[in-house]
Amino acid sequence: MMHSNTILTEPVVAAQLSPVQAGIIADVILKLNGIVAMASADFSFVGSLLKTRSDPSGRNWVSPIVTELQYIDILKQKVDHMIGFLEDINLPFDLIGFCEKETDRPGTWGLVFKLNFLQLNVAQSDFVKSVESIQSKLREGKNQGDTASEFNIEPEIVCKNFKVIVESMDDVSRSLARLSEEYPATPGVRALSIVHHLLKQYTMESEREVLRWCMDQLEGKFAGQLKIDDLKEDQIQLF
Repeated sequence: MMHSNTILTEPVVAAQLSPVQAGIIADVILKLNGIVAMASADFSFVGSLLKTRSDPSGRNWVSPIVTELQYIDILKQKVDHMIGFLEDINLPFDLIGFCEKETDRPGTWGLVFKLNFLQLNVAQSDFVKSVESIQSKLREGKNQGDTASEFNIEPEIVCKNFKVIVESMDDVSRSLARLSEEYPATPGVRALSIVHHLLKQYTMESEREVLRWCMDQLEGKFAGQLKIDDLKEDQIQLF
């Protein structure tokens, strides 16, 4: 596919993902959907267990669990954004959801791959902390004698998919890291049209913070380390 350029005398060759790269993206999307499905099942199971307890609302260990269970909505939204951007970058030039030059496509892909890698790292850290917090509070309730003996809080019972989810997240991270290496984001990313699209789509402050940090880092500004441990509390309070 060739597009004439009114400024340059030579035509611009449309950038295309290789079949291998397209396959990696398809696998990433499949795994991201699977992650959400498994996490949703685990969190729903915990919610159903709480509902079987008699009058659990007054117990001080229940409220923190209910708060952590809300994280599944955040995970779903973040994954939806990751998948949406991965699907967008593979659309034909005239169907993409934002204005873009053909020559900007590799840079756009690189930014999306890098951002998805960072957003997934934040999401994985938050997910692990949520599961650990849920398990800790359930143990607290059991130690206080507030739960029935059949209320087993072992990870394989309460969050039986936890290990598989983390492994799948690790697999996706490796795939996104590979794609980021093949399409490295450049210091001029702030001028790309995708940035405005990202700002519109990122509805959580934690997502925007990752975007700001990423662009500062690419532009050589002192960004320090991305402190993903500091981003979770504000997310939960949004819901």
